[in-house]
Amino acid sequence: MSDILIKNLTVVDGTGAHAFAADVRQRGGLIAEVGPNRSPAGAPIFDATGCQVTPASKPLRRSLAKAALARVVTGKTVKGR
Repeated sequence: MSDILIKNLTVVDGTGAHAFAADVRQRGGLIAEVGPNRSPAGAPIFDATGCQVTPASKPLRRSLAKAALARVVTGKTVKGR
């Protein structure tokens, strides 16, 4: 599985702290890096503006793919589940 850089996510870390903006690098199907302004380093980039990620939520790639498809098909951003 290849790397992907997911830009502009809102991260809710489950600790009770405020959500924060970050980029997430997925490598081999696992989250490898979280932080602001990550460099693509040759990885494809997915703009996840308006999407949130939380620990133990649905697999990240599937959730983002669903959100992206909804934007393409309906022109609306998916919220909630």
